[in-house]
Amino acid sequence: EADLQQERSGDCGWSIGVIESPSPATCEFVLIGCTPAGQNCVVGSGSGSVASANITSVTVTCTTNPTRTVTATVTGLEGSTSFSAQLNGTETFSATSNANFSFTTAIPEGVGYAVAVTSQPTFQTCTATPASGTVGGVNVVIAINCTRNKLFALAANWSVSSNSISVYEVNESSGGLTPVASSPFASGGAAPSSIVVNDAGSHAYVTNSNDGQVAVFAINGATGALTPAGSFAAGGTFPASIVLNATSTAAYVVNEGTATTVTAFDVSATTGAMTQIGQYDLAGTPAGALTRRTVAVNPAGT
Repeated sequence: EADLQQERSGDCGWSIGVIESPSPATCEFVLIGCTPAGQNCVVGSGSGSVASANITSVTVTCTTNPTRTVTATVTGLEGSTSFSAQLNGTETFSATSNANFSFTTAIPEGVGYAVAVTSQPTFQTCTATPASGTVGGVNVVIAINCTRNKLFALAANWSVSSNSISVYEVNESSGGLTPVASSPFASGGAAPSSIVVNDAGSHAYVTNSNDGQVAVFAINGATGALTPAGSFAAGGTFPASIVLNATSTAAYVVNEGTATTVTAFDVSATTGAMTQIGQYDLAGTPAGALTRRTVAVNPAGT
């Protein structure tokens, strides 16, 4: 019969399996184990016969593997933009030019690595290749290639029956429009009246008039597809239009319903989320007059 005794260290365990024969003097044992990540373990005297005394000759000697670095070769980054990349969810570097960038964190051989682009440059998409793997006997070198996003045109289809946003790819040479796959996309509400895109081209903001909401969408820079990223109360009834400041950090919505107002919002550059920071009456506008529908922001954003 077998009697297993287990010792554990982290996610790795060592087991001593003892097989008894009719004579205790001829019992056999074996030490079975796994190697912790980033280390190399060697078992000494891992099997033998069980005598009449306790066994003290078994040894397990573990040494830490040599460490390696991870370097990214950046290509295709345009202008004065930048992006950020993260190694194993901890260390982050920001790249501002096409060059080699090395993470300072050293990783032992045999341990996995993963590099993720956590923020994209303006009007570009950067991709790491290979984005993950296992560190071997040499330093890791990956490529991060940045490509220019396509140009897209978005249109709000103001119709209770449609409630959609049409997206078109723009031919940079001819100006021609071609509908993207899956267009039109649901507007996230009723009667979309206006749409605006932030300066990075990453998010679109749609006023849904009949719902009193502003729907936010993430824009896929490669395909133009829209993904819902939240819906926020417009701060009034019948939001007719929306505008962003030059840096896309603030939004202003005109509500032309029961009382004509302008609602101001802070805007998150990363998620597109909107937080109301104020509301202002348009003096001299009769309630329900439906005469004020647009708003503009000066270039300085002041």
